[in-house]
Amino acid sequence: ESWTASGTSVSYIPTQELVDMYRMDNGLPIDDPASGYDPLNPYDNREQRFYESIIHDSTKFHGVLFTLEGIGEDGNLHRAGAQNSTGYWRRKGIDETLTADAMKDQEACNSPVFRYAEVLLMFAEAKIKLGQADASAIAAIDEVRERGDLPTINDTYGGIPSQAELLDVIWHERAVELSWEGYKHYWDLIRTRNADIYLNQPCTGIDRDAGGFKSTTIYNNVWPSDHNYLFPMYRPWLERNPEWMDAANQVNGRTLGQNPGY
Repeated sequence: ESWTASGTSVSYIPTQELVDMYRMDNGLPIDDPASGYDPLNPYDNREQRFYESIIHDSTKFHGVLFTLEGIGEDGNLHRAGAQNSTGYWRRKGIDETLTADAMKDQEACNSPVFRYAEVLLMFAEAKIKLGQADASAIAAIDEVRERGDLPTINDTYGGIPSQAELLDVIWHERAVELSWEGYKHYWDLIRTRNADIYLNQPCTGIDRDAGGFKSTTIYNNVWPSDHNYLFPMYRPWLERNPEWMDAANQVNGRTLGQNPGY
């Protein structure tokens, strides 16, 4: 079975936005001046989870060398005519010894639903939001980071960051550690009320020309309205509770018990 771009289909394609969330191997984000990130060699010295999760330019996978251009019999990371061709493929959770047909067998492929890493990150987030960024909270974050061969929080930042900075660390850890595990990052954006920021930006990928790597816009995300933070409620259910629909009891922008915007 061919694993070249012309012989397989792809779902859950990584975007440049996700790729940029992976840290450098010193634990720092790529936009930190001290991280050592080189835009001319964007895949050098990244954290181990990046290499375990992303097929990028010059990746060898299943005996195929994948490049942005496709060279000879090797794989092309850009599929002609594909709407969501970002220049990356997903590697995380894929056994490269399996053929494409074998991967269609449900017994051969398992999708994680809930892992211990998520428990650790939820515990740390709860503690930090309560103003209790103690040793147990930091240890929970470090346990996830160290599994991915990242240095500890203290070693990365030379101490314990502020509450806001720690929450940002957790947000990034959840995005990276839990990628392709049930749209958890999307629901994180919903619960933190950040979807109107991050889902209103272009979705980008990567390509290359004579000048080197270049960003490409795949499509433009649009966040229609903040009413999308809530679901509409089923009218017959509302009607079973007249108190909920009473005009005197409408709060938070509700009308006749219905969430605002619906």
